[in-house]
Amino acid sequence: MNKLRPSFDIIYLRCCNVISERSTCKRRKVGSFLVTEDHRQVVAVGYNGPARGLPNDICTNISKSCGCIHAELNCLLPSRPSGKHILYISCAPCSDCIKHIINVPDVIEVCYHEEYTDSRELSSIYNLGRLTNSGIIVKRVEEI
Repeated sequence: MNKLRPSFDIIYLRCCNVISERSTCKRRKVGSFLVTEDHRQVVAVGYNGPARGLPNDICTNISKSCGCIHAELNCLLPSRPSGKHILYISCAPCSDCIKHIINVPDVIEVCYHEEYTDSRELSSIYNLGRLTNSGIIVKRVEEI
């Protein structure tokens, strides 16, 4: 990689970190971008937070009880992608989000930066393997 010209993966993962700053979640701030396969268009943006109309302070800081909608869902739900797309996420998706991602036929790749860590989740490798088994490319970029 050319040090003066970062890859699109690095650029969009950095953007995920920036948009995650809007999150009101007390546990983890996560951002997500859905872009076209050629990286030229941003289709949707998401970050984790409460459902529309709910107060921003509903997060309980307790796993699976925080009340926030995950960044990936906030990115995918309002969009109607057609054509092939890449989903960038600042953190690997949880097992619930993986099921939703698999059901979006136009997502061909998931690229993330940080591993998802939750003691109540199965290993991240197992969960991400479900994406791979569904024909979705999974890529982790460790340094952004």
